[in-house]
Amino acid sequence: MPLLLNRPATPGVALALGDANILTGKVLRIDDDVAELRLPSGETVEAMADADLAEHDLASICILPDRLSVLFPRAGAADNSAEAGDLICTLVSAHHLGHSIVMRMRLCDGTEVSLNRPPVHNPRELKAGRPALLAWQTRNATAFPMDKKTGSL
Repeated sequence: MPLLLNRPATPGVALALGDANILTGKVLRIDDDVAELRLPSGETVEAMADADLAEHDLASICILPDRLSVLFPRAGAADNSAEAGDLICTLVSAHHLGHSIVMRMRLCDGTEVSLNRPPVHNPRELKAGRPALLAWQTRNATAFPMDKKTGSL
């Protein structure tokens, strides 16, 4: 099962296994199975490249909600704190579920993503509209050619 979670065969498998977030990007380059992609908002991110992915392809980038990391910079510092691969976003909602916090974030282009994090944040910190930065480790995201069939389990 870990291989399925870390390297799903298709976007459909990723969705079936964990309600994956699907982002769209254009492949800038592929080096050693790692794709560098540009999102519609202009940020560049990295993901593991599916075997069928080629440079200049449009891609679906799949990331499971528990594989995303979030940072809440001090007031007004999100733009200044961003590093390569970080996505500037805004907190839409946060719900404590005991063992985790489910957050909904809105990226600069309006795309919404969900993430699950341990309950380390104080509820007062999690007010809608708060700026944040999202990131993931390259190995935790997979980029598929946009036209790849969604497949199934």
